[in-house]
Order: sequence, then C-alpha cells, then structure tokens
Amino acid sequence: MNTNMMGSLTTQDTRAIGVNSPPNGGEEELCGLDRLAKLKRLEGTGNDGNLHWKWYENEVPGRRIDNVWNTVMKTSNKRYVVQVANTAVERCILMATDPGDLVLDPTCGSGVTPHMAEHWGRRWIGIDAGRVSIAVTRRHLLTTTHPWYLTRDGGSDPAAGLDVETMQRVSAATLAYDTVNDPENTIYLVDRPKQDTRRSRLTRPFTIESASPYAYLPFSEDPAAPATDIGAAEGQNAQRLLEALIAHPICDASGQEVLSVVETTPWPRGQLVSHEADCTAPGRETRLAAAIMLAASDITVSAEMIARAASEARRARHDISDLIIVASAFEDAASADAGAVRVHKVAASRDLQIPGLGNEPDAGAFTLLGEPDVFCDRDGEGNLVVELAGYDTYDPSTGRVKQSSGADVDCWMVDTDHDGTGFFPRLVYLPAFKRGDPQIKRLVKSLGKDLDNTAAEALCGTTSQPFPPPRPGNNVAVKIITRTGAEMTAIAHPPA
Repeated sequence: MNTNMMGSLTTQDTRAIGVNSPPNGGEEELCGLDRLAKLKRLEGTGNDGNLHWKWYENEVPGRRIDNVWNTVMKTSNKRYVVQVANTAVERCILMATDPGDLVLDPTCGSGVTPHMAEHWGRRWIGIDAGRVSIAVTRRHLLTTTHPWYLTRDGGSDPAAGLDVETMQRVSAATLAYDTVNDPENTIYLVDRPKQDTRRSRLTRPFTIESASPYAYLPFSEDPAAPATDIGAAEGQNAQRLLEALIAHPICDASGQEVLSVVETTPWPRGQLVSHEADCTAPGRETRLAAAIMLAASDITVSAEMIARAASEARRARHDISDLIIVASAFEDAASADAGAVRVHKVAASRDLQIPGLGNEPDAGAFTLLGEPDVFCDRDGEGNLVVELAGYDTYDPSTGRVKQSSGADVDCWMVDTDHDGTGFFPRLVYLPAFKRGDPQIKRLVKSLGKDLDNTAAEALCGTTSQPFPPPRPGNNVAVKIITRTGAEMTAIAHPPA
C-alpha cells in the first residue's frame, strides 16, 4: 500500500530511511506516519520515490475466494459414478452458510453434501430418486467419523457457532492509529475451527424418509358420499406404471431378471385388480398367467389390501393363482401368501413416479421383494438377540422359494420397539463390510476405547447385540437392504 494517501512528512524519521517528502498532510496524518516509522513499518525507494509500509507474511489471513476456482479438485475414494469432490462442496458450504444452517441437496447421489454439511456443523437434507443412491449415502454416513469441533458456548449444538481461530486485521491505517486490536478489526477464520483432538464424533441421528404412505382425500359436501379412493393407481399414473411394467423386467433383490410381462389384458369390472398379464421367466417353458394390481404412489399396501385383491382375482378367475402387486411400499405384516394365491410383491422405483425419468430400460425399475429370514431368541439375562439368516424370494421359473444368505445383505437394521406406525432403526449392522475394510478400521480406531466391544463384534455380522424386550403391544421389526437397494421388512416374534 502506498502511504502517500495518508500524507507525507519531513521529519528525521523519514530522512533516516532515505525519503524527503514535502509536508502536505495534517497533524493527525503526520502522527500516524511517525508511529509507522517507530514500528519500522516504513520502507523508502529512493530520494524521489514513494513511501511504502511493510506487511509481514504471518499477518496475511489468506486470499479471498471468488468465483474463479483455479485449483483442480479431484474425487478420491469414489463410491459413486458421478461423485463430486468433497473440497468443491466444502468450499460452497463455508462461503454460503453458517453453523446450524440447513443445507439442501435435491440430488444427493453418493452423499457428499450431507457428509460435508455434517462435518462443518450444518443441518442437511439429501434427496434422491434412486434406491442405490440412498443406500450408498446411508452406509457412508453410518461409517464416517468427524472431528470434534468446539462451540462458542461450550455445548454440543453447532448452531451456537464454532469457536474458530481469529487474527487481527493489519493495515497501514490500523497500525498508524493503533486500532489493530479493536474488536471491529478481528478476522474470524471460519475454515479453522478449534478442535478437541482427544475426541471424535459420529454422524448425528438422521432418518430415511419416503413419500407419505397416507392418501389425502378432499372433504365432500355430501357426508353420505362414499370415498372412491381404495388405493389403486388411476389415470396417467396407472398407464405409466403399466407401460413401464411391460418395458422393464422384474428382478430379484440381487438384480437378476426373474419375470417379464409380455402382454396385458384389462380386468373386467376390477376395483383393485386392473389387468391380467401373461409373463415369462428365464428357464420356464410355459407362460405364467397372473393378475396385476397397481397401487397408488402414496399408498403403503397393507395385508388387508392384499387379501382383498387376491379375493377379487379368485372370484373372477378360479384358474388365477398368482397376483403381482406393484407398489412403492408395503406394510411390515404384508404376507406373500393370500390363501391359494401366490403374491408377488414388486417394489417400483421412485423414478417411475416422475414423468420422463423412467423411460429408459433399467434393471432396477421393478424389484421382486421377499421376506427376511430372521430369528429372535433370549439370552441368559432375559434380553433379546436377533439373528439374520438371509432372505427368501419366490423364483417363478421353478415355483420354489430361493434363499439368499445374510452375506448378500448390504445393511440390516432392528427397530427394538416397533409400534407399527414407522420404522425407527435403533441398531444398525453392515454385513457387506469386513472387519479389515479401511472404512471400518478407521471407524473402530476413531472411537477407540469408547466403542462397546459387543457392538464392535456385531457391527459387520448377522447377529445383533442384546437389547431389552419391546414395550407391551409393540414388536421387534427387522429391515434389510440388499446390494441393489431393495428394502424388505419383517416382524421378528420373540419367544414367549
């Protein structure tokens, strides 16, 4: 900075550094230059040159970040095809938000935005239509540890503000007028929070939510008017699902094709059942005739609804023994059997609910759900222990149930006090990981002696740690998530 803007002086101090400046400043400006000279912050460039002040490197807080990013930001440890670099999202969060702010990513993909928002003490919401994206994000957040940053009030809520490093703004003016240490000249280094290196933290509790399972009906002016919404898809939604069902194969939880709808015929006078389908299956010589129920996108199919649809199918066609139900979600108690009818519970991808997203062939558009194979027992102290043996799916080509082991499960969770209104995972396990996996090793190392040995042993296994029995009237529910993102839920009944 050129100090001529502050005025010049012809005192002994300026002559000593080789500059003779004509007196054209006021007394206050001359006093400021005198102070700079006494602090040895002035530098001359010759008899007819200008006067400059010295600025030390440790007084420079950094460079201002603008919209030109010259640094090449590469993604490391990719877990998703189109994963963005952590540093790119981190810079956006630090520039645009404060601790405690809410960060929304409508296409979260691999979960970089939730990860960096959690890292820097921001609240977050991540949205994605793909089951795989949600599964990858969930697994990453569950196994990631974060630094323990100190807050200004000493509490655990980052909304109070992080206790960051500070430095004083040093300039020719603040030095000349001795205002360097004034509060208004304090610079807060928001990317340098103070840290308790003896502690680390896990991701805060979060939920995985889907569209509401409840249908909202308008109020009718006539109280006696019957409700027409019985849970079946209608209009364009039904047509879009039907077209996608013909264009996309139905796959099992491992991603293998098990059933293809070749031709559909409208079902006469159907309420829940809308079509009859001719289906083929790999390895099956004859076609399979099945009734089809297309559930509305905002409906969670219940056991009662399955029974009604099966009864409707059998009343119209006694030779129909298979019912394909396409829905976004199924209740935990929804059975795969309804009398003499074999029920195929098919989960539709969320992409199919959005026009234009479900047009391309995709092996993950429809997934044939099965039943988790779980056992619940008591230990010597009266606590419950759940063991996951795998999951069962019906194979249409053989007409038999196909069993998959627990090792094929990416994640399984236990709601130890399930009330039927929502699934709240209180225990989470990751059998797809091995104890030697780098992510698991970092997690165990970060938690150190604070990690319960029983929990550490069960983390990558198929047997839960002991937990107290549920409250009277509640159950133990188990949800599994396969490598393809398919979700299945079952009720584990403890012994009497």
